Amino acid sequence: MADITLPYMFEHRPYQVLPWNVCIQPEFRRGILIWPRRNGKDLFCWNLCIAKAMQRVGTYYYIAPYYNQARQIIWEGSDGNGRKFLDYIPMELIGGMYHMGRTKLDMRQKLPNGSQIKLVGSDNIDAIVGTNPVGIIFTEFSIHKSGVWDYLRPILAENNGWALFNGTPRGMANEFYELYSKAIRPDSTWFVQHLTRDDTGVPSLEAIEEDRQSGMPEELINQEYYTNFLTGNVGTYYSTQMEMLRVEGRFTNVPYDPRLGVYTFWDLGKKDACAIWFVQIFQHELRIIDYYEEVESSLIEQIKAVKELPYIYEAHYAPHDINVEEMSNKKSRWETADEHGITFEIVEKLPLMEGIEAVREILPRCWFDKERTALGRKALEHYHKKRDDKSKSFSDTPAKSWANHGADAFRYFCLVVDSLIELKDWGTNKPRVIRAVGHQSRAGIRHVSSRDNSRRRIRRGR
Repeated sequence: MADITLPYMFEHRPYQVLPWNVCIQPEFRRGILIWPRRNGKDLFCWNLCIAKAMQRVGTYYYIAPYYNQARQIIWEGSDGNGRKFLDYIPMELIGGMYHMGRTKLDMRQKLPNGSQIKLVGSDNIDAIVGTNPVGIIFTEFSIHKSGVWDYLRPILAENNGWALFNGTPRGMANEFYELYSKAIRPDSTWFVQHLTRDDTGVPSLEAIEEDRQSGMPEELINQEYYTNFLTGNVGTYYSTQMEMLRVEGRFTNVPYDPRLGVYTFWDLGKKDACAIWFVQIFQHELRIIDYYEEVESSLIEQIKAVKELPYIYEAHYAPHDINVEEMSNKKSRWETADEHGITFEIVEKLPLMEGIEAVREILPRCWFDKERTALGRKALEHYHKKRDDKSKSFSDTPAKSWANHGADAFRYFCLVVDSLIELKDWGTNKPRVIRAVGHQSRAGIRHVSSRDNSRRRIRRGR
């Protein structure tokens, strides 16, 4: 076989030479690349991953925020010149292994030295945990599912493996900024390259001005092209309110008070995804004491986990579609939950924007437990609008994201919380709960569904 030089058919831009020379070294362990949009992050990192896989035999992961994104960008995608990403693995290298070594179903490429590169999404972390990679690239890390690095770094530490993170900033309320802040400390051993378009010359000032004239917000220009963490997470729904709570010290120790009942608010998504908020209410003070999130577990398993917590429950709330019968067993999830000890009250379906406005109104009254609600708060901070790259504008439709389940469950809470008016009977030491018909806000009156009053009973002590 003829000698093959890697990277194959890839020419470094001037600013890419330094990170390549650093990361290609066998002793490289951790690095962060913060480059402006349109500067070839994925093309550079994909070629680096190929070269590293030929340098040391092992399993390598290229992890995107979502599985479909990994497929679209790398497995099926092309660079700006129309060259497919997969073609940067030379045919001379894989030879007869082209068909045998490339598995389309799970996006896996085997190499002749025994290494393999697998494309995955952090939206399904269970597909990654338990494996044994020696190298990982996280692309667009600022929008990854929270906690994915914590799952995988012990494996790399055990294998003496490496990790490289790339992306553009999305404000300061995410793990990318937290990681970056640690990496730039004087005592850090991480390699960090933080560039703006003034460093790379891409995109041109004319192209940026065209975006500006087309209506691209200045904050988004600063974020995408000048890689500014301080501009905030542009396009998010609640980041302003969450930052105000942070400044006011509302993320603190919020202990469970056994004298107050606990309300739970659930979002039950597809593929057995689940998010649950745990709330206690004292007068107009809303105490968010806990958060639970799980993927690929059954409703029965989720109910068991909730019942095992040391809380006395006042009521449990779920969205309207919990009443829909499943085709497989002609039984609704409401009925399944009732059989296993949780009787849900149903939150009436209301327009999405009405619910989002309710969240914005309710958040200033909330106190969040700093430790137990950390993942849920990240979901609220990250929950963002879908962006149309052609029109360079945001719609009112939420983008598909790992954060949607937590944000949806919190929206259900905000829609009904003012109907849970807690009054104190001053003649006794026993509090009582009165449900109002609905609650009034700028968005109008919101009701808890009463289509089936038999399903509105409260079961305590679970």
